Amino acid sequence: MSVVVLDASALLALLKRETGANVVEALLDQAVIGSVNLGEAAQIQYLHGWGRKEFETAIAMIEISVVPISQKVAMDAADFREVARQNGISQADCLCLALAQSEGALALTADRDWLKISDQIGVEIRLIR
Repeated sequence: MSVVVLDASALLALLKRETGANVVEALLDQAVIGSVNLGEAAQIQYLHGWGRKEFETAIAMIEISVVPISQKVAMDAADFREVARQNGISQADCLCLALAQSEGALALTADRDWLKISDQIGVEIRLIR
């Protein structure tokens, strides 16, 4: 697999050196993150005392590619939103999954609920912890 799509939880594990950071780090040279999930991670870090400059510096240091969410990806996410909602999966997560689906990529997350819909949406998911 040539591309790995990170969700916010995977990026946060890396930035905060939490359990699973080593899994993310090992795949970082193949990793991208959608702009929505980057914003989600930033918002969470801001709640924990990080400033914007600190967050942007950390992202620049890990050199991850940020992918804008296209109309197609947004519509694909909407297509499986209902099954996702029934399993406690957020809209931001749906966008990450749709990005992985469009790229034919592995999705990397700490969210176990994603495994419940993996087969239904056709996305390979790997848990970081």
